[in-house]
Amino acid sequence: MSLFLLFEQLAAQRFVNYWQGRREVFGEGKYLLPMTLSGALRDDLAAIETGMYLLLPKKDLSGRQIIFMEPHRHTGEGYTPESLVSGNYF
Repeated sequence: MSLFLLFEQLAAQRFVNYWQGRREVFGEGKYLLPMTLSGALRDDLAAIETGMYLLLPKKDLSGRQIIFMEPHRHTGEGYTPESLVSGNYF
């Protein structure tokens, strides 16, 4: 197998894994919705608003946003563990 085909196969598997994981986390009714607060995450706002995840003001050397996680902010009040997992996709 050529190196190109090997990388294509790996990329295809990552794509499949992403969508299988998204379906597992969000369920059949929401996994195809846009990843917005009014779409797939509409029931998870309380978990997202805990402040457990913070977008840092600076980006990494490649220009990507840095997300900082503060687990001590996890109280479990007002949201389910499933909502917290869904918030990870956000």
